[in-house]
Amino acid sequence: MPEIRLGILVVVICAAFSIFFAVMSLMPKRFKGNHQGSRGLLHFSGIWGHNEAEYLEHMRVALDDRTTITEYMVSDIYHLSNDVLRPKFFWIRLSFYAFLSGLAASIILVVAPLFSSS
Repeated sequence: MPEIRLGILVVVICAAFSIFFAVMSLMPKRFKGNHQGSRGLLHFSGIWGHNEAEYLEHMRVALDDRTTITEYMVSDIYHLSNDVLRPKFFWIRLSFYAFLSGLAASIILVVAPLFSSS
């Protein structure tokens, strides 16, 4: 049916955009660290910046003082949410919008010609 080609084209294009946005959400994001420029000791991107001896020493110092380790934990939670998860949810939201708008538009473009031809 040539009448529904436009609807099929719209759903394919929007599905491609949806997949692209979903893949962008899966791209690894680097932890930027806190405002003092120090690396997070509890996140993998902060850990790989040290060799094992340096990392163990930094952790030993942090664990000696309960306040220090608590500040590291709170800072890491904040930066993971703000720097890593916020961009991921942005791309996921775009993926859903692309999928839903393409689905709605294609349903209209496929169903409308079926009713007009009868």
